[in-house]
Amino acid sequence: MDYKFYEMEYGGKAPSEEFPMLLIQAMSEVKYYTLNRSNYSDINVKYALCELIDYLYKLSQSDDKEIASESVGTYSVSYNTDKKDSVDKKKKKIIYKYLAHTGLLYRGV
Repeated sequence: MDYKFYEMEYGGKAPSEEFPMLLIQAMSEVKYYTLNRSNYSDINVKYALCELIDYLYKLSQSDDKEIASESVGTYSVSYNTDKKDSVDKKKKKIIYKYLAHTGLLYRGV
C-alpha cells in the first residue's frame, strides 16, 4: 500500500507528508483485529487502510475530537464527549466493513 494507491485509486484526502504516520496507525488497527494475519496486498485490506487513514486524518484535523453533529445555518458543531469509545467503535466499523467476509477477523479454532 502506497500513497499513489491511496490518492489515485481510493481518492484519499490526507496530504503525502502525513501519510506514512497515518498508514502506520491504520496498519496497527488492522493487525489488532486480524490477529496479525492481514495481507496488505489484498484489495479489501487496502481499502480498509485507506478509509482508516481518512478517518484518522479527519480526527487529527478536529483536534482528535469526534464530531457528533454539524449544522450549516448559523454554523454549529458539537463533539462527542465519550471520545475514546466512539473513535474505537468507528475504527472497528471501518475494519469490519471491508474485512467481515474475508476470514481475517475469525478468532476461532
